[in-house]
Amino acid sequence: FSVRVTDAKGQTATRSLSLTTNRTNSNISFVTSTLPNGVVGKAFGTCSCGADCPTGFTNAIQATGGNGTYDWSISSNSLPAGLSLSNTSSVSTTNITGSPTTTGATTFTVRASSNGNSASKVFTVSVNNAIIHKFTPTSGGQGLKTQLIGEGFDAAFANNTVEFGTAGALATGTALTSAGGCDTLTVNVPAANS
Repeated sequence: FSVRVTDAKGQTATRSLSLTTNRTNSNISFVTSTLPNGVVGKAFGTCSCGADCPTGFTNAIQATGGNGTYDWSISSNSLPAGLSLSNTSSVSTTNITGSPTTTGATTFTVRASSNGNSASKVFTVSVNNAIIHKFTPTSGGQGLKTQLIGEGFDAAFANNTVEFGTAGALATGTALTSAGGCDTLTVNVPAANS
């Protein structure tokens, strides 16, 4: 914009000026509230079980309120081994990519910055050898069967003890099937708990 000054004698001077405003607080906020658990050796945030996948099972972290490009970083601690942050300079979403290599819970802080403003959020990701997405009864009455649907099941998983009820009755007749990376463990529930 231009400013024109006139003195008492009628002489004028004009000068072009610019004005820069800086926000003193951040309007950036995180849309993503939690992240899914991971499975050792499987791509993080992906689910092979179709309709049996939980809602919001994703590797994306999204923020809003920035202006233009966001810069993403891990500002405290680190991601679980085998994972990294991608799209570190993107519009409003970054992704955690890779496959976890070890089990355990990891807490870390993600920072989103845009146009001189930033916000941070703490996330915790647990990595296990298997993950159960859905637990459903498949028939009722005597000989009730139930299914555990998830990923990372193997023969050792099927041989684990499955307990039902407060008495801890043991399940019998387990059967493990896999299709397209999605595993189903069918378990006969003990009669005392059906």
